[in-house]
Amino acid sequence: MSRVVPCLLGVSIMLTLSGCSVPSWFSSDAQAAVEEPTVEEPAPVEEPTVEEPPPVSIANDLENGQTERTIEAGDVVLEIDYWSDLRMDRWTHDAAKPLTMNVTASLSGDGEESLYLRRVRVTPSVIGPDGSTNTILDPFMDEAGVEPGFVVKDPYSYSRTFLLPAVEESAVAIVLHIDYELLRQSTPTSDEYVQQTGTDSLTIALSSD
Repeated sequence: MSRVVPCLLGVSIMLTLSGCSVPSWFSSDAQAAVEEPTVEEPAPVEEPTVEEPPPVSIANDLENGQTERTIEAGDVVLEIDYWSDLRMDRWTHDAAKPLTMNVTASLSGDGEESLYLRRVRVTPSVIGPDGSTNTILDPFMDEAGVEPGFVVKDPYSYSRTFLLPAVEESAVAIVLHIDYELLRQSTPTSDEYVQQTGTDSLTIALSSD
């Protein structure tokens, strides 16, 4: 029995040592293979560039501070002068903007019938940066206080100043739709009248200063 014990102890020591060793087949390349992979950060995504539309070109009928118009309502011809005593560079969105009109009427056939202006109606529309109508304001009205109306046949005329109010800051122009309601004598001696309406439109650019 005393001979067997040393052999068993030797086998036990060998097993213990062999359990601590690294197998020959486990190379450094294999160690590298089990390392965690490198995660690459995704490339930043560029936001698309949004181009703003070019500003809308606005025709200014009062570019020089005044303009003249000739309009017809049947056989009635209206000669109209428009102007403003306020410089156009001061026609800003928040300013009170005066517009004066002077109207003279005549008959295309040089008839002797009298002509009267019964009513003037001005409806302002506010134009936004994209050229579309943003707001339609309440109309201005001037109605004759005498019957049958204001005498406007040449050499007489009608003159009136309308004060346009402040509008929203984004406004780039004001468009004025103007109706002239006229009464024309049916004959030179008649007390009967024919109603005729002339229409006009003005586009007035606003200053951004």
